[in-house]
Amino acid sequence: MRFFSLSLDIGALLLAVVCAVVGPPLRFLDGAYANGFYPAVQNAVTSWTNRVPFAVADVLMLAILAALATHWSRAVRASPRWPTALHLVVRTLAVGAVLYVWFLVAWGWNYSRPSLATVLGATTSIERAQLEPIELHMVDALNAAAGRAHRRHELDPDSEAALAAAEENTLVPIGVVHPVVRTRPKRTILDPYFNATGVSGMFMPFTFETYVASDVLWFEYPFTLEHEWGHVAGIARESDANFIAALATLSSPDDVLQYSGLLIVYAAMPRIPQADARLSPLVRSDYAAMRTRDRRHIQPIAFKLAWRSYDTYLKAQHVSSGVVNYTEYIRLLLGTDAGRAALAKAVPALRQSFARPSPPASASRRGA
Repeated sequence: MRFFSLSLDIGALLLAVVCAVVGPPLRFLDGAYANGFYPAVQNAVTSWTNRVPFAVADVLMLAILAALATHWSRAVRASPRWPTALHLVVRTLAVGAVLYVWFLVAWGWNYSRPSLATVLGATTSIERAQLEPIELHMVDALNAAAGRAHRRHELDPDSEAALAAAEENTLVPIGVVHPVVRTRPKRTILDPYFNATGVSGMFMPFTFETYVASDVLWFEYPFTLEHEWGHVAGIARESDANFIAALATLSSPDDVLQYSGLLIVYAAMPRIPQADARLSPLVRSDYAAMRTRDRRHIQPIAFKLAWRSYDTYLKAQHVSSGVVNYTEYIRLLLGTDAGRAALAKAVPALRQSFARPSPPASASRRGA
């Protein structure tokens, strides 16, 4: 019996290694997986977890940890020798291997699909002379949107309908044609970790749930949730999920959503001093609120450890730039028709300049 159990453990480890080294062919990932298997599983699981008022993944995580702890305790008491310890280590690694394979099949294979930059044919650089007027126009639009958004939020803080409409209007133009069941945002027992490390939200692929940190401010919330909904739709890369969030918020007629998009997108731009100097007191106060929250909640050591680990994880999933990938969506906004159209909706002054053919780009700025 023990030999059979050990064989299963080793088999799970070998399967995980094979899955990590030999991925499915691209034709399968872009076809049957992306448009058949993944949406079918996502729709079914999310439809169920949405009806549960708590984070299902929290229960799953605690159950796995409790089961492992109980198994270790009983095994060591029954036979406190080194072969038992070795067997327990193998068993624990096998459980991790099963979770890893589950992650890959359920969602992780989306990392191996082409990025939106490839799908949409994004240009990769922009001239400094082109970027500076864009930032100046964005600041003017941001200043104008701030008052409208604050008044709208004070009158009615509920943006659920606008968020849903924004996502529906965003996915099809970028090629996501399969049905997507939107997740119901939840809190998680990991919330203290989110606050301490500066994580604003998370999509849990094991249970197809979305978590939003409790310290996310109201003007950050629309962009944050649309980002996580991008992951729900099968968009794995952080830059691509941020791009979807930018398209959804910037293109929305809702004042709060559009302000959220402008606020987050402008913060990710290279930021010339002339543009920053023109920010209104209201916009400055919102950015200051974000910085104050971070100073109060983020623990430097936890922040560094968490983001170094996530950088390693992203690179292991074929995202060569690691956590820098978060800001690379700015290139998608400026280098794709969909991105420029969204920016032009939020910043009307850009419509004419985006309508003219851009000269060949000869130099690029970091993060643009």
